[in-house]
Amino acid sequence: MIQMLLAGTVSVPSDGRGVGELDRCGTGPTVGALTVLHVVAPAPVGGLESVVHALAAGHQAHGHRVRVVAILDGPRPAVHPFLDGLEAVSVPVVPLMVGARAYGEERAAIAMPLPRR
Repeated sequence: MIQMLLAGTVSVPSDGRGVGELDRCGTGPTVGALTVLHVVAPAPVGGLESVVHALAAGHQAHGHRVRVVAILDGPRPAVHPFLDGLEAVSVPVVPLMVGARAYGEERAAIAMPLPRR
């Protein structure tokens, strides 16, 4: 499929709202807003944080539903460049405070239903 897309034999709608022929899961074209959940244990800044910020802000700007779950090992710092940057562009951030290396607790908390918009 990637080769077809690169060769121009498959078209993608220019409005970015659907994938048309790219959807091969049998449910028909995917049209409308996506729901995107990013789960990250963020540092104040870094490569991962830059990518997640760009994706979250970009998807939201195109009308998709976006949430970022920020796994923190303690209370949210008063200043956190990554989280502050997301909030500045109105991307909802769900802080998830768990103990260091508490992977089971982390997994259970992520599995809980997130607030719906």
